[in-house]
Amino acid sequence: MFIEAPAHATATGRRSLPASRAPCLESASLALNATQLCLVAPFEAMRSQYAGAVAAGLVPGSLLASARLERSLDNLEKLCLGPLARRR
Repeated sequence: MFIEAPAHATATGRRSLPASRAPCLESASLALNATQLCLVAPFEAMRSQYAGAVAAGLVPGSLLASARLERSLDNLEKLCLGPLARRR
């Protein structure tokens, strides 16, 4: 039978996890961040391609067109990734 160590109170009165659990939570947080970066990479690539096309003169540089593209990509990202999509 496993007995969980009690949480420790800090100087501010807040409860914190035992030090033995902190590395596990940090590793899980890093893994989640890495996963999110991999999932959003295609959307960032589309943004980069659009910026490159504007810089090359292939697409006119318009604030309205840029905002429309950003809104479309944001909606597509939310549709594809659901709760894992970034919040803006």
